[in-house]
Amino acid sequence: MLLPSRSDSPPGTPSRKRKDSANTARKTASGMVEYNGTLVDIGKLMDQLSRSEHTRVETEKSLAKLRTDYNKLKESSARSERYIKDLTADIKDYKERLYNSNSELCTVEEVWRGPKYSAVFVEIKFGIGKKKWLIDINFFNLVLKIIAECEEIVLYLRDLTV
Repeated sequence: MLLPSRSDSPPGTPSRKRKDSANTARKTASGMVEYNGTLVDIGKLMDQLSRSEHTRVETEKSLAKLRTDYNKLKESSARSERYIKDLTADIKDYKERLYNSNSELCTVEEVWRGPKYSAVFVEIKFGIGKKKWLIDINFFNLVLKIIAECEEIVLYLRDLTV
């Protein structure tokens, strides 16, 4: 049994064939086209399309440049974060060394205040070049080491603040 063919359009509306023929463009001699009862200037439409395409291309170029800049900034930020982390570790190390040096310096001061070295200190302070004296070489080297470390730490911290 054959079924009757149905059209897609409901009853009382123009058939698809008539709709398609109504929507087709009709050309005129002046570069204008009639479309759905409206005159369209094809030249102007092509200019707008060209400008839109040009704008799209420029926008894509700008987007690509922004992505490149973003990636460079991201890499730079990562490098800066690593550098800051390294500097923070260095500062922690220098603070620890400063604390240890300060402890050693306090120990040295206690020894210097003792009776054995107070006389030598007075002789050094007032008799440089006039007398020879004996100082415990290990103690003297310890004092020089502490002074050098303190100077190094002070210079490093001064560079950080500049």
